[in-house]
Amino acid sequence: NPLQHYVMVDKGEDDGVYVGQAVVDAYGLYGQVMDVAQRSSRILLVSDTRHAIPVQINRNGMRLIAEGGGNYRILTVPNVALTSDVVKGDILSTSGLGGVFPAGYPVGRVMDVKHDEGLPFVLIKVDVAAHLDRSRQVLLLFNRDEAPHEG
Repeated sequence: NPLQHYVMVDKGEDDGVYVGQAVVDAYGLYGQVMDVAQRSSRILLVSDTRHAIPVQINRNGMRLIAEGGGNYRILTVPNVALTSDVVKGDILSTSGLGGVFPAGYPVGRVMDVKHDEGLPFVLIKVDVAAHLDRSRQVLLLFNRDEAPHEG
């Protein structure tokens, strides 16, 4: 299915990987762990149509939800009021809401804010910060409460 975006990594339960774990690459938020086996895991990319991310605009702190649309380079932000202060070039980062993604990781940059006449919302397109189709290494972020314990 071309709208399902995921990658497999060679780390799993033996390494302390857990479902829901946030994943980043060198450029920004990459996705989250969806399935874990003993020695491998499947990561759902932020571009997948089933993925949504609580974000905030760095310039003004406004909170929004960015969604994957099946394109490795573009996210969309639906249901944003016409009066909202969002402009081309705004940088979006994780807001920390929801507890899945820690606050402050880059998600992308607003590339288009489209106002359609007669509609109560604007359509926002975001250029994804992470290199979803090129990164060869990712970092799994451990929550203190979920981190593997020695002993």
